[in-house]
Amino acid sequence: SIDQHRLTAVQARSGNGLQPSTWEEALTMVAEAITRMKQANQLDRIGVILSTHLTNEELYLAKRLFGEIGIRQVVAQSPAPGESDSLLLQADRSPNARGAQALGLKCDGASLLQRAARKELSMLYVAGHDLTEVYGQTAVSEALAPLDVLVFQGPSVNASAPLAHVVLPSAVYAEKDGTFTNFQGRVQRIRPAFPPLRQAKTDAEILL
Repeated sequence: SIDQHRLTAVQARSGNGLQPSTWEEALTMVAEAITRMKQANQLDRIGVILSTHLTNEELYLAKRLFGEIGIRQVVAQSPAPGESDSLLLQADRSPNARGAQALGLKCDGASLLQRAARKELSMLYVAGHDLTEVYGQTAVSEALAPLDVLVFQGPSVNASAPLAHVVLPSAVYAEKDGTFTNFQGRVQRIRPAFPPLRQAKTDAEILL
């Protein structure tokens, strides 16, 4: 089921744990963190990892938004590869790796995690992806632990979400309107079958 293990409520860290929050409070926390780092000329210490499960429109919007702020370290990340065959089964199971590539997004989440582990990043914004699925729990925990701010934006509970300072619940593909570019380079349209579940919003709505 697409609703299995869904994130349906905004959360923000208070003390040692995540607590229920509101969209206004959580987004204000994110904006204030970015503003502080911009004023301190430390935007080079912010990284953004976007999932290739985001639509073309969402990837474009994210790249443009963070670029206009002055955040240059914006990359894409595909899920862990699976089995492939000589027909239609691709090792990359994500629906939009070609779309991310066409937008000039490098698929290089590893480089940002390495920088985080070396304490060269203070803030990481992860949209739509469980990093532990690709890099393993130990490596991801060690990389994320030194961060002052970790934002997780995604549709489902996973091992990355509890490590975050801010959790923003996003919509699944069946709740979105947009396009994906398949492995053959064909642009495919999706339309929402349902509204986003409870407090969830589409990635585009969150970015806007």
